[in-house]
Amino acid sequence: MKTRQLTFSLAVLLALTISCGQKSNKQTLQLDNFTYCAYTWRQIPHDTIFDFYLIQYINIDKEGNCRIMHRFKDSVKYFSTTTNDTLITMLNALFLNKIYKEKYKNPSPDRGMIYCGGHYLINYSSPKTGQHNIKFLDADWTPSQILNLKSYLDSNLLSNSDHSSSAFDLTTITDSLKKYFLRTDTLIFHPITDTLIFTVPARTDNNGG
Repeated sequence: MKTRQLTFSLAVLLALTISCGQKSNKQTLQLDNFTYCAYTWRQIPHDTIFDFYLIQYINIDKEGNCRIMHRFKDSVKYFSTTTNDTLITMLNALFLNKIYKEKYKNPSPDRGMIYCGGHYLINYSSPKTGQHNIKFLDADWTPSQILNLKSYLDSNLLSNSDHSSSAFDLTTITDSLKKYFLRTDTLIFHPITDTLIFTVPARTDNNGG
């Protein structure tokens, strides 16, 4: 009987040891904050006015909690989820100790290339290097590791975010982006402030209605 009790106690102790070991292997985000935005500029039909159009907004806090806004054609949906170890490992490796250019632009503008894709902005705060912005396009002059992260955020994160959440107010966020982009975006038409519109994503219910 004592032998059985001892065997059982050892089995429980081993299970607890394995469980604690698994928990200690859980990845933790080393950044203070991370934000990813996808946007584009749309010209109003039959006019010279351009509209700043926020397509996707992703924010991850230090605890790994993630809020997502994504446009599906004309509807806007909001999601909440927690980041997985794969994404946390990517973010720590990319941004904890490294500093990138603030803007990655065409190194050969004389090639006459017309870019029709989306525009992207990453903002992050690292306890080791401070706060930084990275503006980039989905183009071959952008570092491959940044493009790999973009692809992961656009596909894996969104597809795994099945927890619909209530809408959160993006007015302050959009206003902040407006000030930043008016200072840093060099567009082919060289617009002035009066020729730009910044549309705040409409607040819709969880069904995107």
